[in-house]
Amino acid sequence: MRKKELSIEQKKADKDLNIIIYATLIPLIIYLIFGNDIMNFAKTSEMNIWLRFIPVMLIQFSLAGLGSLIVICYRKEELKELEGKEQSEIEHILSI
Repeated sequence: MRKKELSIEQKKADKDLNIIIYATLIPLIIYLIFGNDIMNFAKTSEMNIWLRFIPVMLIQFSLAGLGSLIVICYRKEELKELEGKEQSEIEHILSI
């Protein structure tokens, strides 16, 4: 389907997916290049554990949720708007 034929909501969703893809691929590439160095740094006992934990935490957060967080902040949406208002959480999970 051509981009000219997409509705406004589909264009927004397309842009959001591109943001999520780029925000996930960039940290993934960084991890693939520097992963061994990051893990070796995390295993050394010479540094404080918090200083060793921060690079690993940043990579994991970047891979897991940075793209979604960027989209939520960009759209200025609240998490309450993303929840199902009429269904309980169990009903929402079972409806999928």
